[in-house]
Parts: sequence; C-alpha cells; structure tokens
Amino acid sequence: MSNLRAGDLATPVTIKAPTVTKDADGGLITNYTTTGTVWASIQFAPGGRFDVTGSGGSKLKNSVRLKIRYLASLTENHLINFNGRDHEITGIDNLYNLNEYLVLDVVGL
Repeated sequence: MSNLRAGDLATPVTIKAPTVTKDADGGLITNYTTTGTVWASIQFAPGGRFDVTGSGGSKLKNSVRLKIRYLASLTENHLINFNGRDHEITGIDNLYNLNEYLVLDVVGL
C-alpha cells in the first residue's frame, strides 16, 4: 500500500469537521464545516451492513474503503463527502504506522 502509483489517488473527497454549538434551549447541535479536499482511492465493498431502524426494520448501508495521504488531524468524528453524499468514518488505519497513508472505512449516511 505504501507504494501507491501516480494516479491511484484520483478522486477528490471533502473532509468535514464537527462544530458543536448550543441551541436556544441549551441543547447541543453538531454542524459540520468543510476543512479541505484531499485525493483518495475509493474501493466499494461488496454488500454492506444492515442497521436496525427506529421502526424495527433494517436498512442496508453501503460500505466503502478509501485510501488517502496521512492526515494527523483526521478522526472518526469527521465526515467524508464524495459523489455528493456524506459518509461516516467507522475506522481509520495508519498503514504500518508509517504516517504516509490512511485507510478509512466509511458508510453512507
């Protein structure tokens, strides 16, 4: 993985950071602010995962794996946006702890 070739990171993705504010009633509201755009390699995983909905049914969420250059400030609290859709980060792997690339597991919201 650390030997990615030129052109492997070919898809621009937007990183959004959480900002927590209080509403008029004192409750917390999380908004997301765009912090930048990076280039990624995107791998769509077969299938997906089923999440139980509030009504007791289940909903299929597509699972995607992205590879990006190392970004120290990225956490699982951030969102990733590509193809016009926000994705929740469910896992971050700093490949071989070399601080060169990150592998992100994300699911669409």
